[in-house]
Amino acid sequence: MQHDFKTVIVPIMGDKRDEYALALACSIFRSTETVRQIIGLRVIEIDRSLPVDADLTGEIVKASSMLADIKEANAEMFKKYACDFTPDVKQAREAGPAIVDDAREFNADLIVLTLKTKQEFGEYSLGDVAPYVMENAPCRVILDQQLDNSEE
Repeated sequence: MQHDFKTVIVPIMGDKRDEYALALACSIFRSTETVRQIIGLRVIEIDRSLPVDADLTGEIVKASSMLADIKEANAEMFKKYACDFTPDVKQAREAGPAIVDDAREFNADLIVLTLKTKQEFGEYSLGDVAPYVMENAPCRVILDQQLDNSEE
């Protein structure tokens, strides 16, 4: 059974993983008869020492600029795959719930998460975001583990 995705959430990390996640998201669309939308979500995590509504204007401007650069740098790919790229910046205490909220808000069919796995206390760890999204997402989730562990 094939599923035609219409709206895909791609959390933007600000590193090389973004280009892989966006390419994966673009390539997964099947039909050209529907609007194909990629939501590039940049979550600005608010430190617990700050109020939840802290004014992080500088961080928001920086994130918005980064998303605009991503949109411009990948314009040819978005055109090739007939995808609309919508930048979205959110402030949140934690990225996981913000990603899930965005999926609900945009009625997403899919979330594409890229992982840079790490060792915590000598054990393999997915961190906190991926397990939260997998457990709470209102749609399908693809986890893409990056094999290149070199620093970016």
